[in-house]
This record gives sequence, C-alpha cells and structure tokens, in this order.
Amino acid sequence: MYTVTMENRGDARYHATSRGYEFVVGPQGAGANPGDTLLAGLCGCVGHYVRQFLHDRKLTSQGFAIEAQAESTPDESRLASIAVWIDLRDVRLDETGRAQLLAATHRCKLHNTLQAACPITIALGKRPSQNATSCCG
Repeated sequence: MYTVTMENRGDARYHATSRGYEFVVGPQGAGANPGDTLLAGLCGCVGHYVRQFLHDRKLTSQGFAIEAQAESTPDESRLASIAVWIDLRDVRLDETGRAQLLAATHRCKLHNTLQAACPITIALGKRPSQNATSCCG
C-alpha cells in the first residue's frame, strides 16, 4: 500500500510525508508543483525498471538520466500527454536490448496506472481506518 500525507501550514506550500521522508510541493513557485511531482514519481518508477534491467544483465553503468515532459489540454484541466526519455549515458544496447529495456519499463506501476486512468475517490474527513485499501496499490 502507498500512503502520502499532505499538510498545508497556512501558506502556498504543501508538506508531504511518506515512509518517513518529507518533501514540499508548492503550486505557486514555492517548491516542485504537483505536475512536476507527478512526473518525478513517474521518472522514479521507470528508473527502477531501467536499473533492474541493467543489473539483471550485469551491465555496469555510471548512472543514467530520465526526463519527462507533459503537455496540458488547451483548457488546462488535465495533462494531455506525457513523454519520457531514458538517457543510458555510457551503456550501449543493440536493437534487441533496446526493445527489451523498453518492454521492461512498460511494467512500471505508475506508467500503467496513468495509462489505465485509475479511479480516484475524494472524500471529506479523516481516512476511516489503517486497513483501508488503495485503488492502485
């Protein structure tokens, strides 16, 4: 299960806590905005699969980079598209390896959730119990 607690302390910033770590989300330039945060989560999830692919094939790497970019719909009501680029830097793969790596990244839980449009419920009040399940966990 995934759980994040977001707290507003009276300004434009939102303090998120998850698994004992904290980060700030700020929609008005006071930190990464919610869209940036979503893209960072997607990049982190894709990165997990890239790293695992390289590790499983004993391909050494001095690191790699993942970049994501999103475009909004004209009315700004949602993201219309997201593009992700994986820069392997010093790792060279043949066409078969490249296809296998891309197939591995398509197992990314966040990628699949975004593509499937996971149902989201929003309610007022505190979460009913610690045993509540999430839609996408």
